[in-house]
This record gives sequence, structure tokens and C-alpha cells, in this order.
Amino acid sequence: MKYSLYSVINSDYNIFGKIWINSAIDKLDMDDIENIFLVNSGLNKSDRDYFSGFDKVTIVDSGISTNLSQGVHGKGWLDTVKMKTKILMDVIDVNNSYPIVMVDLDCMFIRDISYLIDESFDIQACFRGWENPHAPYLACFTVVNNSKGREFLKIWNSYIDGIKTPNKESPALTKAVKLHGDKF
Repeated sequence: MKYSLYSVINSDYNIFGKIWINSAIDKLDMDDIENIFLVNSGLNKSDRDYFSGFDKVTIVDSGISTNLSQGVHGKGWLDTVKMKTKILMDVIDVNNSYPIVMVDLDCMFIRDISYLIDESFDIQACFRGWENPHAPYLACFTVVNNSKGREFLKIWNSYIDGIKTPNKESPALTKAVKLHGDKF
């Protein structure tokens, strides 16, 4: 089964990006990878050139340029988080790329992940347990398997702005799963 990878990167996350891409090449069966979409949210030319040099990598322009000058949970970080699922919907629409696996850039691949993709589900979200009451579902790893899963992204994204805590993405995902998960 072929699948695509998706993540967001800026130059402040460059070191994570290098670990992410190199661990993907080292641990994933690259014959199974159709595309690697990296959304540029503030790469400088040198960093963009570095990531563009990898086979199957497509740099997707986000239309924003962010940094972490205000720290994690600062404006740049929040702008990046808020656009991540929106751009993922655009990437899906343009490339009709299913399944697509969104993996945060501060993750690293330690073994092949293809066994985790179950196309009998519309969408798959990382569940870390109900003992995490703020966000039992973690947005760092999400699999969109089909167009119905893409519709779930729209619902998830609609909740992000309404989350009042500094962490927005995972609580919004949790809310979407709780309220709409039975439909997907």
C-alpha cells in the first residue's frame, strides 16, 4: 500500500526536520511512500534547498512565515498550528493523496509505520488515554484514509479557534472525536 507523509516546517524547527526526514528514510519502506509533503511556514533558502533535495519531498507554500521568537505557544507557533489542518485539506484536494499520514516534525520514526494504517477507518487519531483529560487524543499522528476523513479535518479545524488553552490542536481534535467520531 502506498501512502504519503505530511508535516509542517520552519527554520526554527530545522534540527527536528533533519531528524524527521532522515529517520523516515532510514526506518520507513520508501517504496511505500508516494509523497512527502513539507509545508513551509518559514524556511530560509538554505533549509528549503536542503529538504527539497530529498526524493519524494514536495515543499508546499503555506502563505505564512513564522518563527518561535515568542516561544512555544507564542503567536508564530499558534499561527502554524492553526493552519496545519487547513493546508492538509488543500494538499489532499490538490493531490488526491490517500492515505496521508500527518506526523509532527518533533517526532522521529523508529520503525516502519505502514502497519498502523488501517483503511477500514476514515480517519485515525493517536489516542493516549483518558487519564489525559485535557486532550486524550494527541494531534501529533493522524491518518486520513479517504474523503470522509478529509471531512473530519474540516470539523476538527473548526474547533481550533474556540479552544481557550495555549494547546489548541489536540484539545480540538479530542472535541471533534468526542462529538463526531461515531460518524467516521
